[in-house]
Amino acid sequence: MAKRFHFRLESLLHLRAALEKEAERSLARSLQEEQALERQIEAIAAARAASFESRRSEPGRYVDIQAWRDVERHLVALERKELQARADLELAHGRTEACREALRRAHRDRLSLERLKERRKLEHDQDQDRLEAAQLDELAVMRFRRRLA
Repeated sequence: MAKRFHFRLESLLHLRAALEKEAERSLARSLQEEQALERQIEAIAAARAASFESRRSEPGRYVDIQAWRDVERHLVALERKELQARADLELAHGRTEACREALRRAHRDRLSLERLKERRKLEHDQDQDRLEAAQLDELAVMRFRRRLA
């Protein structure tokens, strides 16, 4: 009877698959963070455009200086928020690239073990085929001898 194939590094293969899944989740979280920051920057740009529009007055009308100053302060605050969001976005890009690289490494490590498992399985199957062929040859020789006797 043929011996079943047992890959000794199966638990390591499962571990590497789990690490790859975790790297995928980490990359997904990083991409979501980037998208949230991009949406925040877009919202700031929309708020700035709305502020500029609210500051606009019709020709011939008086300008409320206090309202003008309030809008100006609001624009400065929006500019600071946008600068901070852009800096955060750059950091998020760096984290995303690090996550991508970690995912590539995890995938490569898992695939190398998968290939090793396939090679070992093929070697095992070939060894079992040789063993079975030798056993069949021995059986044939024994039958031949029995007929001669």
